[in-house]
Amino acid sequence: MAAVSESVKADAAEAPLLNKKNMFLGAALYVVFYGWVRWYEGIYGWSAGLDSFAPEFETYWMNFLYIEMVLEIVVASVLWVISGKLVIVKLCQSHRVKN
Repeated sequence: MAAVSESVKADAAEAPLLNKKNMFLGAALYVVFYGWVRWYEGIYGWSAGLDSFAPEFETYWMNFLYIEMVLEIVVASVLWVISGKLVIVKLCQSHRVKN
């Protein structure tokens, strides 16, 4: 029994639940995306206008907002599902009893 529990502890110690490489890659993509959004708003805010009562606002900024909201929801959902599955798989692997 002690040998099995030591084996399970060793397997659990080898595979961390958090993959830092993927976390930093996701954070970098997030920062790049929002940096681009901020740049776009800064550059074209003066020429297209930021007055919410102007017709240009509906043309440029509201469409941009709708696309951004859909992308955020889709990406968050995908990351949530993937991370949940990965955590479940890692937990199952760490609690598996070897013969």
